Amino acid sequence: MLNEHSQGVQMVPRENTDFTFAYGILPNSNVQLRDKKNRKGIGSVQHLIRKKTESVRSSALVEWIDYSKKRYCVGGKGKCDLKFTKSKAAKGPKYYEDHLPFIESKNAKIGTRVVNCLSKVRYIGTIVELNSFVTIQWDYGTSIQYSFPCSTVRVFDNGPAGERTLEKSNLRCFVDIGRRYPIDSPTDYLKAQQLLN
Repeated sequence: MLNEHSQGVQMVPRENTDFTFAYGILPNSNVQLRDKKNRKGIGSVQHLIRKKTESVRSSALVEWIDYSKKRYCVGGKGKCDLKFTKSKAAKGPKYYEDHLPFIESKNAKIGTRVVNCLSKVRYIGTIVELNSFVTIQWDYGTSIQYSFPCSTVRVFDNGPAGERTLEKSNLRCFVDIGRRYPIDSPTDYLKAQQLLN
């Protein structure tokens, strides 16, 4: 569905741009529950779970030291039940920082995953509260309030209007939130549309 935020934006070529990595609750990171009363020790994120109605990475499947497995919110429903341990935050996918928008009142939504761009290590967090300010719960366990517009935090769940020409048809996948979907075939396009609708 098109809306005013689905407009394409001209980006500089990537040839002179360095990519960076985000660190946080991702596959292979060691985590523990944020709730101190309900600790299960250290667990390992097996994989992230896509939810049709939420951000692409809205839940994580964790295997605990006792070999039990359970799904936890990581952005889904505006919550993050986990925090990574000091011993291991997973290195996420590479991204081009200048291609991600800064958070503003018009693009910030509860549950959106964001990345800081001020510190040397780029940590991922979740927007958990919106008022005249935004509260971000960082994957390392701390919650911080920021005012709008914020030039130190970027939207990591970025899904700008994207298009790719496939065979004889020109398929377009427009989204306001969610990671960029790899659209290399008509089947990939249909899968992306099913996740968004």
